[in-house]
Amino acid sequence: MAFTLSRTATFFAVFLLLGCTPTLQSVDRATPTASITSPPVSPEPSPKDPEIVPKTVVSAQRLSAKPALANQLEQASLTAKTATFTWGKPGGDRSEYREAKLSYPVIINVPEPELQDKIQDSISLKSTFGRSLAEMEAEFKESHWLTSLEYTVNYNDNGLLSLTYMTTGLGAYPSQFVVHRSVNLTTGLVLRAQDLFTTEGLGAIALQVDKQLQDAIKVKVSKLGTPNTEGIDPSIYKSHRFRIKNLNDFTITPDGIMFHYEFGFPHVLIAAEPKGDFLITYAQLKSYGKPSGPLLRLLSSTGG
Repeated sequence: MAFTLSRTATFFAVFLLLGCTPTLQSVDRATPTASITSPPVSPEPSPKDPEIVPKTVVSAQRLSAKPALANQLEQASLTAKTATFTWGKPGGDRSEYREAKLSYPVIINVPEPELQDKIQDSISLKSTFGRSLAEMEAEFKESHWLTSLEYTVNYNDNGLLSLTYMTTGLGAYPSQFVVHRSVNLTTGLVLRAQDLFTTEGLGAIALQVDKQLQDAIKVKVSKLGTPNTEGIDPSIYKSHRFRIKNLNDFTITPDGIMFHYEFGFPHVLIAAEPKGDFLITYAQLKSYGKPSGPLLRLLSSTGG
């Protein structure tokens, strides 16, 4: 015991000579507990306006075969949202009652809420038509032109989503308005031609599409006959060429990229419009794809 006290006294003496005050700390040891892991919970959609109110939940599919792309969406999960606009009292004719039925897509169950919001913004009514659902309804109350709005999913794979919206209406004549929208599911941004193809490729593709356009015009002219028999002057086609600026109006399909051209003829000349949809296959596009661009995965998967 004397030996133990002597060593303790020596320990404190050294600290005092060095000007230090020893501090005794108590260390609590946590009692081990079992680890409990809760199952992953899919985040709820992040509504930003009244049109984003999903009725169903479908799990988004994610890549697993390619580790480098494991954090990218392969496909988007969508659910249809519907709305009906009415004006007047039911039972009357069109001068007393109008109705429009709308169906539009809502993105759901994306693991990253911020990415989900970006994708939804890119395909929303506001982004596509320049008017929100509420604004479209207010416009309907004034004009009563709209009769329907529908959408088609053209492609949803390889990190790409491509949609077509079609609105129909009735004014002096029945008419349709079509909008094509393609989105990069990795960034949530709307795709442009320059995102998919090289600078040189843009010019080469425009030339290929223009050849198809001119061929379509020739076929239409041959069917219309002379101005004396059809009352349509073939010179109305002279200014119509497909240029690089027209490449942004496109649809992604399983077979290739469908480029669209709007002739814009007045209603009385609608019969003279050639069909303005021109497909360029992935085999034809292979050499024009932008390196590491969003189209690269699709070109590879289709063997283009």
